[in-house]
Amino acid sequence: MSFEHGSELGSPGLSLKEYLQVVQRRWPTVAVATVLGAAVGIAAGLASVPSFRASGTMMVPVVPLTSNVSVLDGGNPLGAVLAGGAPESFPTQIELLQSEGFLKEARERAAIQQDAPGVSVEGEETTATITVSAEGPRPKLCANMVNAIMSLHQERMRRQQTDAITRTIAFVQRQIGEAERKLQESDRKLLIFRRTHRIDEAISARESQARELVTLRSRARELVSTVGALAGQAAAARQQLVHEPPQIKQIITSPNPQFQVLQVRLSELKRERAELLAEFRESSVEVQTLEEKIREVSAQSAATPAEIQQETHVPNPKRPSLEAQLAQAEAALKGNEQELRSLTARIVEESSTRVEDGQLEVTLARMTVERDAVQDEWKTLMNRLRDLQLRAQVPPLETRILSRAEIPTTPVTTRRSSQVMIFALGAALLGVLVMALQEWVDDRIQSTEHVERFAGLASLGQIPVLDPTQRSELATLGEGAMVSEPYRSLRAGVGFSSLDQPIRRLLITSPHQGDGKTLTALNLAAAFALDGKRVILVDADLRRPMLHRLMNLPHESGLSMLLSGQAALEACLCPTGIPTLRVLPAGVLPPNPAELLGSMAMEDVLADLEDRADLVIVDSPPCLPVTDPLILASRVDGVLLVLTAGRTRRGPLRHAYRLLERARGRVIGVVLNRQRREAPEREGYEGYGEYGETSQPSRGRRGPTGILAGAAFGRGRSEE
Repeated sequence: MSFEHGSELGSPGLSLKEYLQVVQRRWPTVAVATVLGAAVGIAAGLASVPSFRASGTMMVPVVPLTSNVSVLDGGNPLGAVLAGGAPESFPTQIELLQSEGFLKEARERAAIQQDAPGVSVEGEETTATITVSAEGPRPKLCANMVNAIMSLHQERMRRQQTDAITRTIAFVQRQIGEAERKLQESDRKLLIFRRTHRIDEAISARESQARELVTLRSRARELVSTVGALAGQAAAARQQLVHEPPQIKQIITSPNPQFQVLQVRLSELKRERAELLAEFRESSVEVQTLEEKIREVSAQSAATPAEIQQETHVPNPKRPSLEAQLAQAEAALKGNEQELRSLTARIVEESSTRVEDGQLEVTLARMTVERDAVQDEWKTLMNRLRDLQLRAQVPPLETRILSRAEIPTTPVTTRRSSQVMIFALGAALLGVLVMALQEWVDDRIQSTEHVERFAGLASLGQIPVLDPTQRSELATLGEGAMVSEPYRSLRAGVGFSSLDQPIRRLLITSPHQGDGKTLTALNLAAAFALDGKRVILVDADLRRPMLHRLMNLPHESGLSMLLSGQAALEACLCPTGIPTLRVLPAGVLPPNPAELLGSMAMEDVLADLEDRADLVIVDSPPCLPVTDPLILASRVDGVLLVLTAGRTRRGPLRHAYRLLERARGRVIGVVLNRQRREAPEREGYEGYGEYGETSQPSRGRRGPTGILAGAAFGRGRSEE
């Protein structure tokens, strides 16, 4: 994270809200400068010569916003004349009245040699009225100047309109003669073209040709479809021929002669056996021998197949029909393709003829359109000429003087008022510049936007300046106490800043003494405790402890006794009026606070406190005068910086942040204390450069902050 020292006023990314905050802080500078400038303007106005103003009003003819002149260029004189108005527009007339040449002619007519008044011209186009005013030290000259201007303009406009109509009629007559010549030339060219190219006969032949071309294209589409179908049939026949071989295998089955021989031999043996049985018994040798032979022949007969198969190749009977189909499809395809090529050639020939005829049609249409355009222009010009001739018989629109200027008798205060306004605006601008310079030089932290914009740190909350009537309300931190709302907001800000990395140990410190870190730590601990969390507040300021004074607690047993091994933790923890909040005082001031806070015993104490509570808040000394907060920064989960609005500067804040960053501390954000405080009080830490507490107040001593703490948390352990 980096810090940049720059001007907040005029920064590229400055928002409207921040501009308004700057104005809110520095408005007295601008107000004083504006008042002084107005006073100087009033003084200058009182010393100035009185001025008189004379005014007159006249109604002038104007050119309407729309005109029906469409066939003429913008440089011709018809526009204003045909529209029925002045030859000059309303803005042009105002510029003419203010031109130096016109004013010089008006001064000559009014016989003004010296002390010529200043002239201003204002117009209202909706009512076509112009107001001419003259202002100067001599009232009679002012009235004469205004009347001379109006009379001169009236005469000039009457003369211009009469001359304009005459010039316009001559211009239109010349345009009509030119249009008639063009019309005759167009008719002659069109007639020659129709005769040369026999346009009527060509149109009849083209219609017949178009019908024939439609028939040819229809037949061509049929042939394309037929050719596609025949090509598909031929392709299918070729595919079938590919899969049908020229010859196919054939199996011939015939009786096995060896099997028949064995069967005849077996029948003979069975007959001999029957004959032997007639003479011998079955158990005789002769019969048994014959039985053995019968079994052998039966076995051979069973092993020999009754039929034998022979493989042979014969011509495929399907191929002749497929070949006939393919030949028929190819012949039909060839004939249709020839007819299609012939039709295509005829269609191309007919189309080329139509293209040539189409060019003639385009030329004829173009010539006809040109002739019609010239004829329309001639008709329009004739209508305009009739309008102009009627307009010449009608009196022109004149400039009417509605009210002439009278000699003024009372001086005007416009110049004096304008002087006051100019001086006041100049002084206000100077005040704004001074305000910007003040903002450039002043590098104090004034608001949470300053913290986020110039320090690059998140602002977790802001604590306003409290008057004595609000402190008793703040002490209770109840739901109905409106002054305790900033601490509840600070509690929410701390919670939101630790969503990804939960904070169990929170160190609260500040760059300088007197920033209110102890009171902030106390009320923040109470806010977390009232939210249902178990909180232990540790006073780690072993140089000038303040927590036991605010809460009116004994401090003989505390953190220093724990670190030196002279007391147990439970004996040192002090209960408060809030059940879930306990306090560990600083204890007796040791001669070596930095060594005690940097020892392993301090880490053990923090670990034991973390086991006993949901949140451990450690109040430490300022981080610029002493190194104690830097030692503790690496042993906690987050560091909260307390700043004083209008007192803490960006340089010390930058230094404090870098020290904590080098000490491996995680700064979660800042809280802006004493918001809108004009003169922040200084108390407490002037003696941090040397060891020791110059005076130790007696137990139970309570100033304004002691009253606050006592009202909030009771009178300490001794009064339980």
